[in-house]
Amino acid sequence: MLGGTSQSLKSARIRNDSAFEAMDQSFFDESKEQSEIKTAIVSKYFFAWANVILGTSPQKIAYLDLFCGPGRYKDGTESTPLKIIRRAAADPKLVNNLETYFNDLDVDNIASLQGALDSLPETRLLKHRPVSRANSCY
Repeated sequence: MLGGTSQSLKSARIRNDSAFEAMDQSFFDESKEQSEIKTAIVSKYFFAWANVILGTSPQKIAYLDLFCGPGRYKDGTESTPLKIIRRAAADPKLVNNLETYFNDLDVDNIASLQGALDSLPETRLLKHRPVSRANSCY
């Protein structure tokens, strides 16, 4: 590396990590309009895609959320993972064929999400239990 470049990159990474942590601490305080729009888009696209894929022949499909959060905002609103599970449990094709994988950098978010998933009756209807891990590659 050229003189100072490695240190500059390291400093930039530390600043970005700090900014990410600050943003991350307040992001799940309450559901905001952009979060609701994101959930609506993700749900609409995923279930439309799943219907097309499973319409041709039953097969396993997967849903991955790599920044899943705690499952509920602090104001009690369900976030995307819980909404996906609820809707999937109402679809006979998805009940048997959907695998879900949830990941987050924050161990506390994963613990909270796992508790929320365990408390959903719909989770028990799925053939494949949701998998949630902190900062992990699948």
